[in-house]
Amino acid sequence: MANNPRKKVTKIFGQINKIAQKGKDNNLEYHKLIDDIVAKGDYAHLEMCLYDHYNLNTSKYKTVHDIKSKTWKYILFETDANFITGLKKIYSTNKLYQQGQEIRSDDNNYVMINTAGNSYGPYPFIEKKILMSEVWNKKFERSTYRQVATSSQISISKDISTGTQSNGIQISILDPMVYQVDVSRVIWATYSVVGTQSNYIIESPYELNMLNTIKTTGTQSYLNTNIFYKTNIPMTHGADYLVTTYRRGNPGWLSTELTYEKYSYKVYVRKQNLLGTIKEVEHYDQNSSYLHLNVKFAELTGLKKTFLEVMKNGFTDPITIIYDNPSMSEERNLLERYKIAINYLNS
Repeated sequence: MANNPRKKVTKIFGQINKIAQKGKDNNLEYHKLIDDIVAKGDYAHLEMCLYDHYNLNTSKYKTVHDIKSKTWKYILFETDANFITGLKKIYSTNKLYQQGQEIRSDDNNYVMINTAGNSYGPYPFIEKKILMSEVWNKKFERSTYRQVATSSQISISKDISTGTQSNGIQISILDPMVYQVDVSRVIWATYSVVGTQSNYIIESPYELNMLNTIKTTGTQSYLNTNIFYKTNIPMTHGADYLVTTYRRGNPGWLSTELTYEKYSYKVYVRKQNLLGTIKEVEHYDQNSSYLHLNVKFAELTGLKKTFLEVMKNGFTDPITIIYDNPSMSEERNLLERYKIAINYLNS
């Protein structure tokens, strides 16, 4: 394994890449590295490295001096891709992702659970079937839901436990007579219904897809009111859900009117994870109109810089990140600006 040529090529690439990431002014360090590689008898591995990783054919260079002096600028061009790698690492470390100029969080703390209800819990609804007409000779049935109380049989919350129940939404049972809970993802639609005096609008499921059914186990007659149940509702994206409970026992669990066995609860999961926006603003030194046509050259020579205009969500005015370290390349400086911008958006 010690003489594995691929291993040596990979090592040489790592050495060259490390120097190139420091910026254009480190060409002397690159020259010294080439001399060291040649002195160790690894010139063939250097050729393989330059061809595989930088698409450079060393046969067109007559001397080692030519390789040192004429390949550096091409290596800098190819090393530009490392900026993308570095930026992805910054986003990954901070659990962020970018959509256009928008910076969003992957953190589940930004998921909001809303219900048709109040701060004490979701309201129970009962389902009612309505017969509707699409054309004069064709009828179809739709479900609508009517609120019947302000007290809830269930409590819904984020699951922040560890292990198999992490990263989801959980439910606890408040009504000791509940024996089953169905959890469905729903897409709501509105329909106009012809009434006896005037038309009215109803909200009804356009699609209803079952996610989970929570049932009793063993000899249990009812679900346990002392534990949390997993709903299979994820916290990775927003959607609407319908949670339906089934109960048995004495009718009128809250009032004499509530004699139904089946109640439904409307749950809305929203991912409000927009932290803000980052806009790249290019800046050229004075008298550098030619460099607008040679952007990459301008970057390598330090005459073109990219500053960041950062707007934090909820704020009315942006800030501009103009951090600049003359000893670093523009790519490295830009990564540092992104780090500052991300820290600001996360603060």
